[in-house]
Amino acid sequence: MSMFSTDAVPPRQRADYWYGTVFRRLDATGRLEERRALQARLLRLSGDKGAELLCLSGNSVQAERSMQRCARDGVNDISIDFLVAGAGVTLGPTGAQRLQVGDMTVLDCARPVAIERADFRIISMFLPRDQVQAVAGDPTRLAGQLLPSQGLATLLRHHLLATLGQAGNMLPAQRAVAIGAARDMALAILHMQASRQQASRQAAPEYVDSGTYHAALAVISRNCTNPGLSPLQIAAAIGCSRATLYRAFGKQGETVAAAISRLRLAHAVRLLCTNGDSRLLISSISYQSGFTDHACFTRMFKRQYGMTPGAMRRDCASPRQ
Repeated sequence: MSMFSTDAVPPRQRADYWYGTVFRRLDATGRLEERRALQARLLRLSGDKGAELLCLSGNSVQAERSMQRCARDGVNDISIDFLVAGAGVTLGPTGAQRLQVGDMTVLDCARPVAIERADFRIISMFLPRDQVQAVAGDPTRLAGQLLPSQGLATLLRHHLLATLGQAGNMLPAQRAVAIGAARDMALAILHMQASRQQASRQAAPEYVDSGTYHAALAVISRNCTNPGLSPLQIAAAIGCSRATLYRAFGKQGETVAAAISRLRLAHAVRLLCTNGDSRLLISSISYQSGFTDHACFTRMFKRQYGMTPGAMRRDCASPRQ
């Protein structure tokens, strides 16, 4: 995890520092006085398999990636840019695009682009080109596209915000897992986006099933207390078919029903081990965790954790040596 900021840099040197040392994929444009007044911060998180997560914020940035720069540095990643706050304009091969908060757009680092951002915060997910090509074919056909505002893309937005928000509280291995889940969801979205453009759907590669699985777990985690939660509702929230959902879980060696039960039990553990809920009856905790049959809840809990819910509560309440 790396953090960069212009705060300690003299105003006259900020643009040179930022575009010469930190954000070297772009060249500064705009008026000289604006470049001197630049204020920017960057948090960079690196994951496995070439994925990288960046959170960039600032007051005003005007920059471009020219054809000469593309040819010189040889960087050809594909990025998904999520505008969290502020206003922005991107000028690329497909024309000018005025972005609104919440928009997610695809950028091709091998192609020229100009950007303008004001009082902004943006999260960028960088993906190796070969991985995108494996799931979506020619990445240039995706460049400049806005991704859907619902379904799997919504879950990716939540996951990116959560990952950046908790980055400082995670070990490097934990951050790698979170970035890997984001990468798989992003690749699944690009696969679906490319499939909509083609007459026949491509076979779903490994990354797509993994992304579907991680997205489904996020949906289940948010809705596990609903006793009526079903695979059909989960598939609809992600924007995939039930067959795709079942295949994704099958490749992880788990069923959808088992995942729902597992996350309901984890929710029950949180209630049992939270002091504020110590007065709750265990039967109430089972119902609040999405179980309609208290006896079934107790059996499943003991099978999962090797103790009864009551024993778990007592264990959590015991002082640690």
